[in-house]
Amino acid sequence: MAEAQQNVFQDETLLHPIENTGRGFYISSAVLLVFMAFALVTYLYQIIFGLGVTGLAQPVSWGFYIINFVFFIGISHAGTLISAILRLSQAEWRRPITRMA
Repeated sequence: MAEAQQNVFQDETLLHPIENTGRGFYISSAVLLVFMAFALVTYLYQIIFGLGVTGLAQPVSWGFYIINFVFFIGISHAGTLISAILRLSQAEWRRPITRMA
């Protein structure tokens, strides 16, 4: 019975920030929503008027987007690899690095 009460207490403690959001949450959500709307408008503008609006008017300017995509995929794979190595070696002293990776 005590274990069940402890689990309920842990659940309440963990869910408190999610269930009781403050004014800052709504302000930051509105700001992020504005950024997302701006990104959508600029992306649609690029779709309609072409890559010339980005300043990349060369015939193979799409290569820029492919290179960026491959670069960020590589960065994410490196983070996954670092995290896996640190977890497999049970390096407890590097827990913050493992969480970041």
